Amino acid sequence: MDVYTIQLAKWRLAEAKGIPLLNTTVKSGKKAFCPNWDWVIGHKTGTMSDFEYTEKYQSKMAFSLLNFLDDWNELLTSDAVALACYCSPGVFCHRHILRQIVKEECAKRGITYVDKGEIR
Repeated sequence: MDVYTIQLAKWRLAEAKGIPLLNTTVKSGKKAFCPNWDWVIGHKTGTMSDFEYTEKYQSKMAFSLLNFLDDWNELLTSDAVALACYCSPGVFCHRHILRQIVKEECAKRGITYVDKGEIR
């Protein structure tokens, strides 16, 4: 499985390469992979640290793995995916946390994982 990350505003770059996009944003993304809105606001305003955000998001993804099996199976059986949200490249972002979780889930399932980096 080839896993990319991408800023949602650059979705055309993924489309041009034929890489399926997974929108993970709170407003318009797939519920199984989205953070909570209050975390996003807390992080943007500085009331939530990267560490706290990461812990909360990892916990939510553990819940998601148990309760959104179809979404996870669809993701993990893809040949390629670009994990997308609005954050700029190079900054703390949940899409990078999700990338690590996908890597771990691939290892558990015997799926070859290839980190293809940020599409720019």
